[in-house]
Amino acid sequence: MASEDEPVGMIIVCAGPPVCGLEGDEAVEAANRGCPHCKRLAIYDDGEEVDQTIKGGRA
Repeated sequence: MASEDEPVGMIIVCAGPPVCGLEGDEAVEAANRGCPHCKRLAIYDDGEEVDQTIKGGRA
């Protein structure tokens, strides 16, 4: 079990059109490389979601 200070998961959300024109595998690859348009949400045990997006690179 993760400590209260550590997220139990991370969700990456693509910005989508018109900001991002990538789809499917291309969008996933860009997100994994740290696309600055993707939003990164850390998920904690209690259900809290914290935006950990760093503009210009991955969190």
